Amino acid sequence: MTWLWSATHKGDIPGFPATGNNIKMSGATVYYFDGSRLTGHWQIADRLGVYMQLRQGSAAKADR
Repeated sequence: MTWLWSATHKGDIPGFPATGNNIKMSGATVYYFDGSRLTGHWQIADRLGVYMQLRQGSAAKADR
């Protein structure tokens, strides 16, 4: 399953004060089942992309 979320950066994160900017992250999750029972999952997410968006937003806010 692939997914995409977006959120507004309203709260401070250590090293990244709130900017009010929209942040997006995409990824994929594979679920493993034994019959109807969920037995595990594997996930990949674009954490570097989130970091870059946070860094860019913080730099822009510092320039104001």
